[in-house]
Amino acid sequence: MLFRSKAWWFSGLFPIIFLVSALVSGCGLMLFLYAMWGKRDNDYENLLSGLKGYLVMFIGIDIILFIADVLVGLYGGVPEHTAVFHEVMFGKYALLFWGGQIFTAWVLPIVISSTSNKPGALAFAGFCVFVGIISVRYLLVIPAYLV
Repeated sequence: MLFRSKAWWFSGLFPIIFLVSALVSGCGLMLFLYAMWGKRDNDYENLLSGLKGYLVMFIGIDIILFIADVLVGLYGGVPEHTAVFHEVMFGKYALLFWGGQIFTAWVLPIVISSTSNKPGALAFAGFCVFVGIISVRYLLVIPAYLV
């Protein structure tokens, strides 16, 4: 019996992307929890601002790594890899990719964090990240079994 790795997972960036994605989701969850239920003392605003800054930085790193992974995968021209990319971005999983990963996990939190310092808005941004990362995890695992 021959065992092979899935082309979708065959990237040197995959472990790093997985770790950075964990930093994004953890920071988003911490921002949500602290904005909602954190102790409102003298450090509250500074901690929210710091969490917001880390969240935007981790999302930026995640985006850069994702783009690098896509470019390396497409440049390699492995048919199984490009078929999964096409299915995720334009096929059956496109709504989850564009709505869940791109908009909910990345764009919306960056826009909210860049335009507001209100705890409620930052809590919503953190919650969006946490929910959006669920779609990221789903898109990392399930589409690999398509091809």
